[in-house]
Amino acid sequence: EQDTLIESQNHASKLKEQATETIQQSKIPAAVKDELVNALAQMQAISIPDISDQNANGIADDIDTLLEQAEARVAQAEKMNQEIQSELDTANENGLITPQEYQNLSQHQALFEGAKDSAQQIVKQLPAAYQSPFEVRLKQLQGITVPNINDQNANNISDADDAALAEATECVRVAQAMDAKLQEKLATNTADGLVTPSEYKQLAQLQAIYEDVKAQAKEKVNQLPLTLQGNLPKDLALLKGITLPQINDQNENGIDDNVDVLINEARDAVKAAQSADEHAQTLFDSTVSDNLVTPQEQTLLKSAQEEAQTLKATAERKVNALPSELKGNLPALLAQLQGIDIPEINDANANGTNDIQDQWLNDAEAAVKAAE
Repeated sequence: EQDTLIESQNHASKLKEQATETIQQSKIPAAVKDELVNALAQMQAISIPDISDQNANGIADDIDTLLEQAEARVAQAEKMNQEIQSELDTANENGLITPQEYQNLSQHQALFEGAKDSAQQIVKQLPAAYQSPFEVRLKQLQGITVPNINDQNANNISDADDAALAEATECVRVAQAMDAKLQEKLATNTADGLVTPSEYKQLAQLQAIYEDVKAQAKEKVNQLPLTLQGNLPKDLALLKGITLPQINDQNENGIDDNVDVLINEARDAVKAAQSADEHAQTLFDSTVSDNLVTPQEQTLLKSAQEEAQTLKATAERKVNALPSELKGNLPALLAQLQGIDIPEINDANANGTNDIQDQWLNDAEAAVKAAE
């Protein structure tokens, strides 16, 4: 179009020059010449406009430039949108977001938003008739929502699982410490082979606390994914706690209850032997007080003596069964029990007269009768 205008302008100028030359050379009256020259003078050349559609596509070159810029920036925004979506998918493959992944996604999302804003600004500079296709494409570019960090230490374990693992591990460690303390307490309380009611109560309370701690630890471990439980189940399985010992020092006197029974039995036996011995001594004293011993009295003394000896033997057996350190003065008390010596019968007919005297009387009576 510009070439045509220039060609037409040159042709017009050439014809105007020819016309002017012809007028000047003609023999026409001067008045007519002047009129024709004035008419030629009124013919002004045109101003050739600059080219504004260089590619002849029916769109001004400045609009073409904006369209090209808009296309480039929208295409760039589309590419960045696709890239950030792919990056998000990759980051989310394991369900974990590390600080580095979060930083990268945040930075790339910011760059995408900047590219989209830049594209929108260029699109807005276009005539309204050209904006719609670009606006539709830009509207479809949503970018991403940057996910929260859930793997703060980038160890491929979610922070929630990390916290649960740490809590479960701590619970197992507490259970192990409680088990060790319980074992130590059992060893201390049974070191002397005795268990008092207060020691049993302490062990029972510690055992209950330990079992509760172990149950909590087991629950925490079971809540973990199998891949994170590691050796924790095995560590828990090794914790056996204790079997509560039976109380064997009920009165807390530092002596086994069974031995206490033996001591009491031995003491009672010694007391019984002492009583029997005393009874025998008393019966002996009473019997010999008149210096006479009847058959019945001797029988009673023998029975008392046998009873005392039997009870003393029983007491000695029970005392001898005791540990040496627990016998106390019982052997000495038994040693003092000498029993009695059974006197001979000297009043066989129990008439209150010594048998010898009885013989004398009988001899005298016989002699008197013989003399009579």
